[in-house]
Amino acid sequence: PSGIYGPDRGFLFQQFLKGESVISGQGTRHLNMVHRDDVVGGIVAALQKGLPGEAYNVTDSDSVTLVEFFRWLANELGRPMPSFGPEVDPATRKRGITDKRIKNERLRQELGYALKFPTFREGIRAEIARLRSLGQAL
Repeated sequence: PSGIYGPDRGFLFQQFLKGESVISGQGTRHLNMVHRDDVVGGIVAALQKGLPGEAYNVTDSDSVTLVEFFRWLANELGRPMPSFGPEVDPATRKRGITDKRIKNERLRQELGYALKFPTFREGIRAEIARLRSLGQAL
């Protein structure tokens, strides 16, 4: 699976809410995300319909750059954009810095899985609504 977000998950979203986000470099690195519920759904679909030995990417349908993600989130919550910082040294990150766009066509076409949250926008909006229903100020 791609970077998992959802209830109480999602590093970038959590950092943004805390006011601790920094956009590294120009913010052009692509993010691949998937909602927790779609991870579960994708695994179930692979177990039920997948071919032995095959791999299926569990990711949403919209790879977005770091700056686009924060621009959307800032607009959605009416908050300022995070500041820009230096490019992060790949050696300091657990997975390194990657810039790739992961596709989910096999998950959707071969397994017939319909994402509950087709893009991060629907999933993050659901999480914002959940947090607001709990009385959290965003």
